[in-house]
Amino acid sequence: MLVREGTIVIDMDFIVPLGIRLESNEDILKYAPSFYAHSLNVSLIRLLDCMKIATIGVLGAEYQTIGSNLARGESVFMLSRTPLNPTHLEDSMAEITRILFIGNSFTARNDLPGLLAQLVRDGGKGELEWELISGGGALLRTHLNKGEAQRRLQASRWDYVALQEQSTLPVKNPKRTGENIREFDAAIKAANAQTVLYMTWARQNAPETQAALSETYTQMGREIGATVVPVGLAWQHCLAAHPAIVLHDKDQSHPNLAGSYLAACTFYATLFIGQSKSIPNLDIGLEAQTVAALHEAALAVSA
Repeated sequence: MLVREGTIVIDMDFIVPLGIRLESNEDILKYAPSFYAHSLNVSLIRLLDCMKIATIGVLGAEYQTIGSNLARGESVFMLSRTPLNPTHLEDSMAEITRILFIGNSFTARNDLPGLLAQLVRDGGKGELEWELISGGGALLRTHLNKGEAQRRLQASRWDYVALQEQSTLPVKNPKRTGENIREFDAAIKAANAQTVLYMTWARQNAPETQAALSETYTQMGREIGATVVPVGLAWQHCLAAHPAIVLHDKDQSHPNLAGSYLAACTFYATLFIGQSKSIPNLDIGLEAQTVAALHEAALAVSA
C-alpha cells in the first residue's frame, strides 16, 4: 500500500467529513479512478497508480479545521471529483511551516513573528503561518496555568513551538525555568511538534547576565533535544562589533525595531537558511549598514 492503513478521508465536494478509514486496498480502490486525492501535508504523495494525484498546501480554514480535528497526527486526504486548477496547484506547492510562539512582549514587540514570516517569504523558503500566545511580563508558568497554549497545541498542526521565558527568570531561577520548559516540551512532543527555545538577551544595564541566560537555554536545549535560537548571543555579538547600533528600547529591556529584526534574522538563520547562508533584506526603515551588521551577527551565532 502506498497510503498508510488507517488514513482518514474527507469528501472535499460536500465539505462534510465522511470519517472513512482506509483499512485495505479494496477500500482505496472504491474511490478510484473517479476521485482526485489532495494531501493536507505539502509533500507530493501517490495514492496507487490508478489515481491522479495533486497536492494542496493552502486550504480554506474549514478544510484545515476538519482535517486537524478528524485526524490529529495521521495522514489526511481530501477527495474531490475535479482536479485542481493548475495555477492554484503551482501556488500551493510552496512549503508551509507553522510556528506557535509562546512568550511575552519580547516576542510580541515590533511583531517578531511577522518579521520572520516576511524573511521566510522573501528568502524563497515557502510560507510561514504563525500564532502568538503572549502576555505582558508572562512567565511560561503563567501560560501553563492558563491552559490556552495547550489548547492551541491540540487544535492545530504545528511544526515548531517557540518558547520564550520571562527575560530574567533564567538568570534568577534557572531551576524553575527548566521545570517550565520540561512541562511544555512534554506537551509539544505529545502534539508531534518540535520545541524551539528562544534565548533572549541581557538588559542594557546588566550585560554580564548574558552568560547565565545563554547557559540556561543551552543546557535545557541539550537536555530535551530542542533547537535553541541564540538571539541573546546575536545581540551580544552585534553590540560588541558595532557599539553604535542600538538594539534596546528606551526602557533598556525591550527591543527596538533593530533588536526585533535581529531576533527574526536569528530565527531565520537557525530554522530556515539551509545552504544559502544569506538573509533577505526587508524594507522596514533601517539603514543598509545596520541591516548588514544585523545579518552578520545572526549568521555568526547560527553557523
